[in-house]
Amino acid sequence: MNILDGKKIRDELFISLKKRLSNCDKTLVIIMVGDREDSKRYVKHKIIWADKLGIKTKMILCSDVVPEEKLISTIENLNNDETVGGIILQLPLPESINKQKVLNSISVEKDIDALGDFAWEKIESGEDCIYPATATGIITMLDYYNITLKDKKVTVVGRSKLVGKPIAILLEKRGAIVTVCHSKTTNTKEETKSADIIVSATGVPKLITKEYVSTGQVIIDVGINEGLVGDVDYEEVSKIVDYITPVPGGIGPMTIISIFENFAKLVGK
Repeated sequence: MNILDGKKIRDELFISLKKRLSNCDKTLVIIMVGDREDSKRYVKHKIIWADKLGIKTKMILCSDVVPEEKLISTIENLNNDETVGGIILQLPLPESINKQKVLNSISVEKDIDALGDFAWEKIESGEDCIYPATATGIITMLDYYNITLKDKKVTVVGRSKLVGKPIAILLEKRGAIVTVCHSKTTNTKEETKSADIIVSATGVPKLITKEYVSTGQVIIDVGINEGLVGDVDYEEVSKIVDYITPVPGGIGPMTIISIFENFAKLVGK
């Protein structure tokens, strides 16, 4: 069994990315609505890495009762601000806010997470464009370890716009044969067992047990749940498969470096 080490790749990519951004004068703006502890942790982590890369950041904190239109107005002002290179809207948002409407207000030229509908039009058309960071990070990791994708059977468990859908598109672009499973899929176990590569992004702790896997597989565990537990039962599955990502230390570091790769692309670096 081989561990797919996201920290190692992140640290190597960091060196060249910092050089690319050395004379960047654009600001990364992070908007957070409410005071969820998990959101605060994620935002803090992004700011730490932005500082390491020499990227200027600006935090905009909004009350969880902020009017939707005021939030959109704030974003539109940022869209028109030439000093702003990229915008991140930290999710989740309060249920009172139409998440997609607010995401759609972010200019596609500044949409680092690529979650707005305009960004998705580009993704689904097959354009060379910004993809959600986790999906990009997975492809970068597979390339780093020289794991071939062409003609390989890949089962993606989960179909979120953040991970499942974009990684399926990227994998197909690389010639993989992709099956997407979700909560309504009746034969998930059969699909995962017969795959060469499994990507699980459900947020269900230890969903993928030894009954879901076969020898020789590559396992990409995107889930990170309470207690730092992934979607995959690591102790069981790691004894069977060839390659596996740890949680933490696998896809998390790849996501963070890919966020800033996206920022670099948006500002032309």
